[in-house]
Amino acid sequence: MKIIKTIKSEISINVEPDRVLAFQHRGLHENIRFVIIIAQFFGVMPLHNINQNIHAVKFKWMSFRLFYSIFNALAALVSLTFWIIKFAVDGLDIDKTAPMAFYFCNFFSSLQLIQIARHWSHILKEWSFVEMSMRSYSGHINLKKSFIILTTLFIGVGVVAIPLCALFKSRPG
Repeated sequence: MKIIKTIKSEISINVEPDRVLAFQHRGLHENIRFVIIIAQFFGVMPLHNINQNIHAVKFKWMSFRLFYSIFNALAALVSLTFWIIKFAVDGLDIDKTAPMAFYFCNFFSSLQLIQIARHWSHILKEWSFVEMSMRSYSGHINLKKSFIILTTLFIGVGVVAIPLCALFKSRPG
């Protein structure tokens, strides 16, 4: 037995070395890896080495992924600014506030996700300690498969629904 980490309450987690590697591979990182890869196409979670184990996941300040995330946040800020100017000039129309709210939420969530990405490797390590301490409670649900199905479903619905909404909105009458 090897003591991995001592928690502030002086409780220690005992884990056998051969089971640590196997357990980390099936943890949170393995389950949400697909979601993070898809999110990076949209400029979210600028992380590197996400296809490896949790110790290899890194946030880099000088990277294209970070610049892409910052670009998306700034684009949302510019769009938000234009909507605020539009409402200042034309007056506030409550029916047309949805785009402004969207860009507002998009800008601040982009900033928050960059902050989370900065600390992601630490979060994964802490999460893996919690998962290791609770491994006897594991269920039979395949979370990785569920995350892949849900992500694919949401993106598929978005790809189909957005053009349909635009088509019905542009129809006269």
